[in-house]
Parts: sequence; structure tokens; C-alpha cells
Amino acid sequence: MSNNNNNTLFDEIICNSILLFLPPKDWRISKPFLISSKFSLVCSSEEFAKQFLINLFKLSSEQVEQLEKACLMMYNNSRSLLKPRKKKRKIHHDDDDDEANEKLGMNRIAKSMREVLWIYFEMCSAYDSESIKWDVIERLKEFHKGTVHVLETAQEELMTLQLESYLLKSFNYFTSEEPQRIMTRSKDFIISEKVLLKIFGNVKDLFLIATTANSTEINLCLFTSFGYPLFFKSEYFSMSHGSIKEKLDVFGKHVFMHQLSHGDATDKFDKEMLATLQELLFSKNVDEVLVKEGKIPEKDLTDVKLSLLYEFLQCCFGKNGTMFRRFSLGWVPFVGKVRLVVREVGSTDFGSSSEEEDDEDDDEEYQENADTFSDSEEEPIE
Repeated sequence: MSNNNNNTLFDEIICNSILLFLPPKDWRISKPFLISSKFSLVCSSEEFAKQFLINLFKLSSEQVEQLEKACLMMYNNSRSLLKPRKKKRKIHHDDDDDEANEKLGMNRIAKSMREVLWIYFEMCSAYDSESIKWDVIERLKEFHKGTVHVLETAQEELMTLQLESYLLKSFNYFTSEEPQRIMTRSKDFIISEKVLLKIFGNVKDLFLIATTANSTEINLCLFTSFGYPLFFKSEYFSMSHGSIKEKLDVFGKHVFMHQLSHGDATDKFDKEMLATLQELLFSKNVDEVLVKEGKIPEKDLTDVKLSLLYEFLQCCFGKNGTMFRRFSLGWVPFVGKVRLVVREVGSTDFGSSSEEEDDEDDDEEYQENADTFSDSEEEPIE
């Protein structure tokens, strides 16, 4: 090997070593990829991204394999997942939602290790909780000096920190702290915290991107147990006529919409998105774990996995995560429209007053996407 080649290899090793120890939140300021062509080459390589993510998230070899598989799957499926919604007529709320999703980056799909890493860098730069804490301290200092108007901003930032902490704790509490009751069409099952942890693992990180004052709409980025980023938007509505509704999107596309009105629980969901989320959230041996350790009959695996997925995704709704379930006793997710004996919801304060016009538009939109959306007349996905 020539001296030039030796020097080149040595330079790359040095650059790689330096970059691996640079904190994620510092990348936006330091911009190491601009130092030299060598640094730029290392920063843009898939191998460097892989090593950085291994160090950052303490990934095992099995988790690295799962992350690589997820990136490849999303590379192959991203076009079909993000295809435009079919519309029979223009619904202005769709355009507003699409514009908001694009502005917040909610429709991004990571298709390589490098994209996963750069999404994490962006999240740390824009929504890092430590930076927000310092901002709050600085604003309080300004307030004590007589700058009164900064207090409202400081209060908003504190609420953001509290909600972000609550969300992260909710996800990890669900997977590791206590058994969960899972409802299916045939019977209820109790899944132990040990089994849940093996299926979901612990969330690696979570960033709160945006929320409303009463937390009825939450935009967040969640990094799964093996480090893959998922952009969720949850919406919870309590409507003036006594109905309640919950909606969840991922990557800017609908996952499900559930509505309870006058005893009817309507369940609409996208089968392809549910299947994708199972691949991105469950361990690769989920069936084996549920059968051998969870004692779940094989005939009930599909329903149990769907209910498990629903309960996990309820954490996206923050403190509204239990509301729909609380007022729809006996309801089973992803089965369709069923008649329930429900509690009175009209007199309860759910923290939100929603727009009935939105509700009507959503119903029409889900109906117009009937080719990918399922209701009570179709079986849940495998």
C-alpha cells in the first residue's frame, strides 16, 4: 500500500474518531462536514452513521440488524405509503394539514442509516430539552429585570418540557412497569410487563415538535427501541353534541380514526399503515414471545397484536390517551362499528371543544380512501 493510501486511511480514521464523540446537539453549530472534504466524506457515509447510532443508542447487533431492515423496508415502501390521498372533491382541511405536516417535517421517512442520524441531529438542534431549559432560565432572568412579556413564553416552554417528559414516561411505563389488559373479539388477555418489554423494548428518545395549549393535538418524533424515527400526530376531540373522537397520523398519513357518538363506536383504519407500524415497533420474534411466554393461542395472535399496537399508540395522545377507551367500555380496536353501552360523555370536560365541520370532512375523507381504509366489513390485517 502506498504512503498516500496510508495517509488517506489514517485521515479517515482520525475524522471518524473525532466525529463519533461530537454531541448530536452540537452538529448544527459546529458543522463538522464543512471542515474539509475528508470530514464531509466521513459525515456522509453510511458506515459512519451506523457506528454513530450504535454508540448513541447503545444498539445490540440484533437491533442494528432490525434498524437496517427497517430502513430497507421503508426505502422500498415509501412511495406507496406516501401516495397522494384520493379525493372526490377538494377538502380545504387536507391542504391545511399537508402544508402543516410539510412545515413541521412530519412526513419524513428515513430510508438509510444516514437519514436516521440526520433526523436525530435535527431533532436535537430544534427541540432539545436541555436547550429549552436554558431558554427558560434566561427568560426568567429577563422577567426579574422587568421584561414582563417573556413570562408567557417561559410558561409555554415549561409546559412543553412537562408534556415531553410525560410522553416519554408513558411509552416506557407501558412497556416495562405493569401488566396490560388486552381486549380482543374473543376474550381479554393479560400481558406481563416482561413480555411487553421483549415485544416493544424501551423508546430510545422522544421529541415534542408542536402541541396545542390543552394538548389535544400533539406532534412528536419517537425513536423506537432500535432507533428508527417515527413522526406521529395525535388529535383528540370532544364535540358539542356529546361525541368524542381520536385520530392518529404517522408520516403525515392516517393510521386510524375512532369516533363514539350516541352509543355507536366507529372504527376506521389503514391496514397498510398498521402493518408497517407492527414491523417498525414489534420485535422480530413477537409471535414466538406471545405464544411461548404470553400464553396467547395462535388463533388469537392477529387480534392481540393489533390491540397491543393500539394500546402502545395511545401514549401518543398524552393525558387524553385513556379517554376514548374510558367512555367506550367493551369496544375492541380495529374491528369496525359496534353498538356499545357507554357512559354519559356530554357533561364531562375533556379539555377540548372541537369543530363539527372537521368531523364531517374527516368522515368523507376516510370514505373516499376506501381502497386502503378498512371498517367493520373487512377483517383486520394479518
